[in-house]
Parts: sequence; C-alpha cells; structure tokens
Amino acid sequence: MPAGPARRLRRSCFPLFGTFFIRLPKSSFTLLKNEEMMMLTYWWTAFLIPLVMVLLGLLFSRFPPKKINGLVGYRTSRSMKSQEAWDFANAMAARLMWQTGLAYGTLAFLLMWSFRRMPANGQGIFSMVFELIEVAGVILLLVPVERALKENFDGNGAPRNKD
Repeated sequence: MPAGPARRLRRSCFPLFGTFFIRLPKSSFTLLKNEEMMMLTYWWTAFLIPLVMVLLGLLFSRFPPKKINGLVGYRTSRSMKSQEAWDFANAMAARLMWQTGLAYGTLAFLLMWSFRRMPANGQGIFSMVFELIEVAGVILLLVPVERALKENFDGNGAPRNKD
C-alpha cells in the first residue's frame, strides 16, 4: 500500500457509479446552522405558491388552452359548456391568478421580513399558516370567475344579451 498523500487520498475517496469523488474536510465548507437552514426553508416555502401562481397565470395569459379539454385550463362544469365560456373563464382565471400571486408574493416578503428576528419555530408556524391562507386564496379564485360566468353566460353556455 502506498504511503503518504496517496494513501490519504485513497482513504478519503468513495466510489459512486464508477467514478471517484474527493471528500473535502468540513472546514472547507461554510455550514449553516440548523436554525438558519430552517429559516431559509420557511422563506422559500412562503414564496413557492405565489411564484407558481404568477408563472402559471402569465403562461396561461400568453398561451391559453385553445379547446375545451379535461387536462389543462380552468375546468368547471360552467366553463366547459361552450367555447366562448371556456375562453372567457380561462382569460379571467389567468389574469386573477398572476395578480393574486403577485399580491401574495409581496405580502409574503413583507411579513417574513418583519418577522425575520422571530425564532425559527415561530417562523415555521407563521409560514405554515400563511401557506394555508395562500392555498385558500387559490381555491377562492373560483368565486369571482364563476360569478362572472353566471352573469355573462346562460345555463347552456351561450352568451347573455346585454340589454
């Protein structure tokens, strides 16, 4: 067995899928404390839902689903009655989604910034409560879209005459 640095290098390497990676000593990394890592996780999760809402809203604003389908788009029984109702509902839902996501993202930043000195446990509870509020907001997006569909389209999906 070789002596000196070659022996130490061989002991500090471990095989992974046929290649070798060199393990670096812990002193060469800047490790975050557990509490700092938890706070970073809470911040990331507080912004995840608003980020997805903004991205999907902008995506569906730019590229709305063309035809009624059961996979993609704003799919409720009222919106799927006719092509006109489908187009109207998807345009409105996409606009509301990115606007709500932007508002939630701004609110998440302001609230998480104001509570940044709170202990990690408190931030975790606060973050989970805020995420539940965000999810409820996503579900509540159905209300204005369904109300607008009911006002602008009849039971068969035909546009109402504005007299």
